[in-house]
Amino acid sequence: MGYLDTLVPADANPRDLLERLDALGVTDDGHRVQLGSADSATFNLVRLALAADRDVSMHLPRGLHDVSVMLGVYLQLMRRTARVIGRPRDWFDGPIVIIALNRNLTGRLRRIRIDGKPLSEALAARRVRGDGQVTDLRGNIGPATDYLDGLLYLNTSLGWPSLGQVRPGVVVIDRTSFRNPRTLDDAFAWAHAHHSARTVLLGDIGDIGSTPSPATWPRKDGQGEGGQAGSPSDEWVRWSWAPDLRTDLTYELGSASPCGPLSTNALTSLAPAPIGVALYQAPALSRLRRRALAGIMAARRVGAPLPRQVADAVTLVNHLTRLWGDVRTANQWAVADPRGTSAATLARNLRGARPGDLPRLWHTFAESRWAEFRHDVISLSDLLTEHNPRLDLLLSLLDWAHAERPGAQVTVRAASQATAFALIEDLGSRRPDLVDVLTAADQDTAAVRVVAYSKRLRWAEQPSLELHLGVPAPWRRSALISAEASEQIVVLDPDERPWLDRLTSNLAADCAIDAHLTCATLHLGALPVSSWEPPRTVYGPLAIDDRGTDVDAAMPPAPGLDLAGLLAAFDDVVTEIRIAPAIDDPAAPVRLVPARAAVVAPGDQQYWLPADARAEVLAGDRYAAVAVADLTAGVSLLISRGEGREGIYLRLQQVIHAEADVMALSMMLGRFRRAVRALHDEYGTWDAVKDTLAGRGSRITTGQTCRLWATGEVIAPDDIGDIRRVGLAVGEDALTLDGNWQRLGLIADELRKLHRHLGKLLSAAISEAASGQPGPNLARLSHLCGGIDTAEVLEGFEVRRVLSVGPTSLVPSNLLRRLQPHPTLTNRDARRSTT
Repeated sequence: MGYLDTLVPADANPRDLLERLDALGVTDDGHRVQLGSADSATFNLVRLALAADRDVSMHLPRGLHDVSVMLGVYLQLMRRTARVIGRPRDWFDGPIVIIALNRNLTGRLRRIRIDGKPLSEALAARRVRGDGQVTDLRGNIGPATDYLDGLLYLNTSLGWPSLGQVRPGVVVIDRTSFRNPRTLDDAFAWAHAHHSARTVLLGDIGDIGSTPSPATWPRKDGQGEGGQAGSPSDEWVRWSWAPDLRTDLTYELGSASPCGPLSTNALTSLAPAPIGVALYQAPALSRLRRRALAGIMAARRVGAPLPRQVADAVTLVNHLTRLWGDVRTANQWAVADPRGTSAATLARNLRGARPGDLPRLWHTFAESRWAEFRHDVISLSDLLTEHNPRLDLLLSLLDWAHAERPGAQVTVRAASQATAFALIEDLGSRRPDLVDVLTAADQDTAAVRVVAYSKRLRWAEQPSLELHLGVPAPWRRSALISAEASEQIVVLDPDERPWLDRLTSNLAADCAIDAHLTCATLHLGALPVSSWEPPRTVYGPLAIDDRGTDVDAAMPPAPGLDLAGLLAAFDDVVTEIRIAPAIDDPAAPVRLVPARAAVVAPGDQQYWLPADARAEVLAGDRYAAVAVADLTAGVSLLISRGEGREGIYLRLQQVIHAEADVMALSMMLGRFRRAVRALHDEYGTWDAVKDTLAGRGSRITTGQTCRLWATGEVIAPDDIGDIRRVGLAVGEDALTLDGNWQRLGLIADELRKLHRHLGKLLSAAISEAASGQPGPNLARLSHLCGGIDTAEVLEGFEVRRVLSVGPTSLVPSNLLRRLQPHPTLTNRDARRSTT
């Protein structure tokens, strides 16, 4: 008997929960949800693991879905049904807690119906508040102890509130919703602190962030330091719906029609294609990167945290390695990304670095390798700044896809939102016929789209392909076997091909081992022989750059050069740099930024804000966003509690619109403001800027208006035509092409409306949300934001009175927008303890 006979029985009992759900009918916002074979297999595997007293690590292909919501519904119905029919193995005490970031579980349950009946009250669904109490959909608040058999939702944007003595029966952790790599460890720590009986982790296949660090795996017997274990192998079962198992599932049980984000049907609607490879040859680029990787390997051998100069070099290599387009365009867009650093800035830092700047521990490296390594990285930057041949390669690939994959949607993945915008500009400049496609309002159906890796897409329902420049970074490796497209193509040079082959082989082996162990542990039956197809070349090799050809011909190949080993070391180093180091680690490679510290009541904590940013404050009963330079004592500061670091205004926008869309808007507004500042730099005074725009038809009357545009104190011009006039005056195509200025102006009107009403509503609405007594202000704010539950957003912030504001100082970037102990008080307490 095979594993599918156990997970999806051919003669299912009509009283089985999934059979009953199918008979009754599940709808999501009026659309039928027909749970298919992949849903049955997934939910039954979780049920069997919990019945065997095991925790579950379930990994699905990457994509945008709500499977955690449906899993929570299934588990709640399962245990309630078990109590009614007397099936003790499926019954457990304690609430089911779903931990996710901005998943809006309670709101989703409003739209889900079974047999035409709403679920929220039937499932005792409640949302955990920032104070540890819970609230229902009507805003009624009570202690969590009143809902020991409820379905609770904990939004990580609220922080980690304690539920007191409540012990969850099952904690479902939706790792796919998290943005911060540390949040998973925090979620496990929360589950452990609440003595959760069982845990279900939902993650992406291939995501290194879907496995918590050993110190955070709960251990029921309490053995080991802190009651935790160094290895979870004795209590966890792991399952990945890898390509071979998806193929087997479809072959044995047939495909299913996609029916929305609650179901996994889309995973069987299209056969997963083997990973494709597009090979290119660029001798000078490959040689310099190879030398830079050797320098990174030498730095890693030092065995100490990377100093800032070395970390900058590694970051620059990583940035350049994954850059499709013009480096200068990317630099311009990087300025608009508050989390980004341009290649120009990193290269400038390297040019100014000296061997004596490295710490004493790095003396040998500084003397023997630093100068050469630094020179190689700068040369790589200069080479690609002069000309990046991979833009021509991408255009050729788009033509190839149009011919060889007719009708398939093409998604080009970029390292960040800023680099995605830069690439859209480069492609539009080189190929004007792509402008309308790349900037289409409905990107879900656009023939070609450029998106950042951070943007999740729905599981593909039609033939489509994604293009990746190089092997994705370790924390993005799940993109290699994503179901966001039916085919993944990785664009490589010959150096990277062995590394890709090794990675995919190891991933296949890991998935197979986990599946065999799970089948043995749960007595599921036999598995088919693993049949992952290795990556296959679908394009090239194509010579895209002749620079360095003569040098390569004159140089003999390096004997025994382990390119895969170099790339493995490189992956390890960039991962170490990405994960935010401990705040008290002075040797950590973090960026120093100018910031000011606001000491907040009662005086034992401080909050660092970027010096050039704006702070959200409540002055009396009014909301305002003031420049950090103008922040004073006496006002009340709005501070984010949990995982997110956005302000409340931006957070509301992200709830109304997609987060990526809000970021795109912010970056477009940033380009408009920079364009206005460029006019000021060119003409010298704001009045001269006014006169220049007046000559193009503008009706503004004072130069002060232009200054307010540049600083952001005025979101955008009242006359949206002024956006286009500014773009034309400085030659900023991003503001003038394809009516971008019109779209920007319309959205700016919406932002102005929200900002204007926030000033009147926010203070009172926060008070209502905190008190748990919804009133007219929360209702008006919800109406203004399109009917969303704004109480959940507001509870993610706390209000702290500012006692004093310090001068501008250079501080590590990982301190920004996080409450920290006040150092003066901390040192004073330390001295008292020693005396």
